[in-house]
Amino acid sequence: MKGLSRTFFSLEGAATRREWWIVSITLTVLFALVLLALLAAGPGYALLSRLDQPLVAGVVFAVMWLPSAPVTLRRLRDRGLPPWWLAVGFGWTVLSPWAIRAADRAGAELLGNLIQLGGLALSIFFIVQLGLLPSKTAAPDGGLTDAAAPDA
Repeated sequence: MKGLSRTFFSLEGAATRREWWIVSITLTVLFALVLLALLAAGPGYALLSRLDQPLVAGVVFAVMWLPSAPVTLRRLRDRGLPPWWLAVGFGWTVLSPWAIRAADRAGAELLGNLIQLGGLALSIFFIVQLGLLPSKTAAPDGGLTDAAAPDA
């Protein structure tokens, strides 16, 4: 239980690729199960049918994203990336539904599509940086170097 609380709540230290993937997959499965339960319950369909509404989409995405914030922050630190990348990802996740909706209402379908492609590019960046690339370790001069041993 101590390891689980560190994984989901601690902002100290660094996180390995393995830890980041475990949290990401666990939260994705839990979120999918909650969505399926809402669909099966009937009243939840009303919420899901409103995912095209920016406020509902922003809240749903924020609820899905917030539990992964501590491990993502620690993984960013482990990769030697500044913590503001977490704010960029969260801001994009919450604000892009409004931007896409505004673009669609203004008849700027191309702009809406470009915003969605930006979200895809940001997602790919996070998956590559946090889930695929190896950890970095502190160098004697205080900088960061690639880890010699692959992280588990």
